[in-house]
Amino acid sequence: MSSRLMPALLLTVCLAGRASAQSVPPPAPPDPPPAFAPFSLTCTADRSEYLLGDTAWLTVRLENLTAEPQKAVELRFDLRSLSFDCTMGDRKFNFGLQRANLLDCDWPPLDLLMIPPKGSVQAVVDCPLIKPGAWTFTALYQGTPNPVRSAPAAVTVKPPEAGRELLATLVTSKGNIAVRFFPDDAPNTVISFIRLVRGGFYTNRIFHRVIKGFVIQGGCPFGNGQGGPGYTLPAEFNKRPHVEGVLSMARTSQPDSAGSQFFICLGPQPSLDGKYSVFGEVVQGIEVVRAIGEAETAKPQDRPVTEQKIASMSVEVK
Repeated sequence: MSSRLMPALLLTVCLAGRASAQSVPPPAPPDPPPAFAPFSLTCTADRSEYLLGDTAWLTVRLENLTAEPQKAVELRFDLRSLSFDCTMGDRKFNFGLQRANLLDCDWPPLDLLMIPPKGSVQAVVDCPLIKPGAWTFTALYQGTPNPVRSAPAAVTVKPPEAGRELLATLVTSKGNIAVRFFPDDAPNTVISFIRLVRGGFYTNRIFHRVIKGFVIQGGCPFGNGQGGPGYTLPAEFNKRPHVEGVLSMARTSQPDSAGSQFFICLGPQPSLDGKYSVFGEVVQGIEVVRAIGEAETAKPQDRPVTEQKIASMSVEVK
């Protein structure tokens, strides 16, 4: 190699070495220690095994782990405070509701609690079990700046005997209507409906709105279409078509405003598809639905001239 080329070669090597040294990033600072969570949350079920249609009673306990009083929003079954991430077989969903007014969606404030050192508060929530198989309930508390989750509570729901299923029975002034549910399509809606049925909410109600060839609608505590159960549900729009006998949730123009009012279709209604939460279908008594749908009504609210009564409802495996 010519000596005339040596300085250039050496310069290249030196520059390359210097560039290599400069490209090495400085060591990253150590991760900060994790912030201490002042609360713990536990969720337990009253049993580990149930039959289809049984109710699981879930006890949720929020504990202050510190030696100082801690502020927290009240532990209440409300999406702003307490809900549950659930698995139902391979179906995942959130079991929760919102304490909003059905008409204007005002949210009443939740109370602020002061939990004493090492003290705790608890809430008990009932959940009808609407499908056989393995379930888990993970409580989610959002009443503190950092949400707190519990470990999952696992339960098993045994299947019914062959040929039996979970049905709702509507006893009306025109006869009985039996409805099966679609738990995979609208689990939160099905659970809410069953909770209302078993609480007697639908006893002595009416179908306050009947539109021939369209729907019959009921479930309003005031009988005028203006009321609900004191909460609303997140929408569960799905691919089920609105055909004759389909059971779906009524709502306002707001998607997450369904509560207790429901309707049964009197024929195919494709304009409703994907816009309302379908959660069941009539399996017995479609002739009763049709008879109610022929009731004489008065404008402007399409209210039957003669009351079309819902005497009672029940839910059981049949």
